[in-house]
Amino acid sequence: MSDAQLYFAYCTLIGRTAMTKLCPSARPIVVAHLPEHRMGFARYGAAPGEGGCTFVPAAGEAMFGVVYRLLEAELAALGAVAGVPRGWYERVGVTVLDPLDQGIEAMTYRIPAPLGPYAPPPDYTAGIVAGAREMSLPEAYARRLEAIIAAGG
Repeated sequence: MSDAQLYFAYCTLIGRTAMTKLCPSARPIVVAHLPEHRMGFARYGAAPGEGGCTFVPAAGEAMFGVVYRLLEAELAALGAVAGVPRGWYERVGVTVLDPLDQGIEAMTYRIPAPLGPYAPPPDYTAGIVAGAREMSLPEAYARRLEAIIAAGG
């Protein structure tokens, strides 16, 4: 994969099963976390259903996910599906920490200008906790995801 990029998946594409449906070349590298942040849900548009996962600063917390290696073309296609051209999401660089607290530079997507809270439907959230468990994220974190989802973001 000469044009491979590292992508940090933290929400609906956290599990390998979901990720490889959209990005067949994706290979999980390591479970990692973004310190001082948490996953949440926010609206990116005014219409019902225009919202999704994002991350926000959160002192003392850590947002877990999986670093994947995938082709740049697939990362760009992922951005298009996420709505980058519409301004719903933006591609950003993050430094996540592996289990030995070594920094890894990766790309991810977030909502650049959240318009307020968003309570995602069950079909959107169904794979988040399942994916976290599929990829062996800490069980305490999987329970935290369940709580975030139950609280509506």
